[in-house]
Amino acid sequence: MVQQRYPEACLTVAHDGSLRSQLERKVREWGLRNVRFVGTVPQEEISAQYDAADIYLTSPNIDNMPGSWWECYASGLPVVATKAGGIPFIARNEETALLVEVDNHQAMARAAFRLIEEDGLAGRLTATAVAECEKYSGPKIRAAWFALYKELHPPCEH
Repeated sequence: MVQQRYPEACLTVAHDGSLRSQLERKVREWGLRNVRFVGTVPQEEISAQYDAADIYLTSPNIDNMPGSWWECYASGLPVVATKAGGIPFIARNEETALLVEVDNHQAMARAAFRLIEEDGLAGRLTATAVAECEKYSGPKIRAAWFALYKELHPPCEH
């Protein structure tokens, strides 16, 4: 759907999984162009992958708390994802990302179109996502853990 509207669109599939051969076959069957399977990305090259991308698309049916989200947030890369597993706990639809229902490729394409076509949407989402990262900075997490520890273990009174 994206290449129908934007023929020059590129898709990079990073990392490997059990479905890679099926995905490669679908790319050939559908006649998609500009698709790269880059396999496992070494840690020192991940930021370059994010810098080269315009949108991060992820469509799992099951996921816990994907660390890639925080990397996207910190990199200022807008995210479109399914509402699978723990994703709705780390993303707020229309605030830090665009979330769609599982197994709905049409909704995923529409969300990508919105990021491309709606003035200011990508910037608003990424600004909120970058700010979200601040909640998890070392000093803030340390203070939260210390407060929790004090609450659970009050000083002894003699």
